[in-house]
Amino acid sequence: TYDMGIVAADFENIDKNFSNVEFKVVDGQLVINPKKVTITAKDAEKIYDSKALTQSEFTATVLEDGDNHTFTVVMTADSTITLVGTKANVIATVDGVAVTTGTEAAVGNYLVTTVNGTLTVTDGTPDNPVDPVLVVTKKVDGKTSGYALGEEVTFAITATNIYEKAQTITLSEIEGVTLAKATFENVEGGKTIETTATYTITEADILAGEFTNTVTAKMGKIEKTADATVKTVEPNGHLTITKETTSTAAAEDGKYALGETITYKITVKNDGNLTITDITVTDELTGDKWAIESLAPGESEAFEAGHQPRSRQARRACGSGRRPRAHGGEEGSHHYREGDHFHGEG
Repeated sequence: TYDMGIVAADFENIDKNFSNVEFKVVDGQLVINPKKVTITAKDAEKIYDSKALTQSEFTATVLEDGDNHTFTVVMTADSTITLVGTKANVIATVDGVAVTTGTEAAVGNYLVTTVNGTLTVTDGTPDNPVDPVLVVTKKVDGKTSGYALGEEVTFAITATNIYEKAQTITLSEIEGVTLAKATFENVEGGKTIETTATYTITEADILAGEFTNTVTAKMGKIEKTADATVKTVEPNGHLTITKETTSTAAAEDGKYALGETITYKITVKNDGNLTITDITVTDELTGDKWAIESLAPGESEAFEAGHQPRSRQARRACGSGRRPRAHGGEEGSHHYREGDHFHGEG
């Protein structure tokens, strides 16, 4: 409000028809009312990316013609959100004056009312999903030499609750993999859980040259996976054959007499890392032949055979006789003689 400042001295009688004129003046006032302005904080939205979301922009009602004032607006420090959820975007000050949402405040020549915006972080859409690595990870110590058959592999797993509210995180693994712990209840927003999973290398992994493990993490409305791959050793189909004398010569000197039967034990062992099938074992000395349907790695099968030496053979334990052979059908044709030996005296 401004006084006009009008006084009697500001007036003069110039009309000749009047004399002795006295001016009496009542001063007036000019009143300029404050402009009512509504300032609204803008909304903002994005898909979860583990980074804070803020929004400093705002809108204001149109000012009067000729008024080109620019407001300076600052949001509250709490007007930020990182996890999936919503939060108010609140104006703290306008032109340096503290304001309260919904309450009119005098700011210079204006009566300002502020309105909150909304900050929203979503858990993605089918077309634009959350990056899985932000939710679940799987790591493994990759041996440069590769994992062997039957060797146990340990995977390290983490999962993070990307929601503002506490969630139950459920983990699941592919067949053959064992989780140390699968369910984690009431995991606070932003917290990360850790566990391990173990797996034993199989023949299929050896043949493939690697094993890839996939873990699935479920929480809220999302389901994410993480993979880790380990290399395996080279495939090795291999049999070892041993032959030992199981009989004892009647003579004190340990020499077999003509017509005396020498008995043998022939053992076929799979000391490779692949199952071998359709194995034929032949002892050329005795003329015996045996069939083994299948031998898994580490398995063995034994056979007995007998032989009566002729006169020249009677003076020894046949340790220098013909050695047995094994023919396996798995992974191509293989003939095995290495590693076979005889036990006896002569």
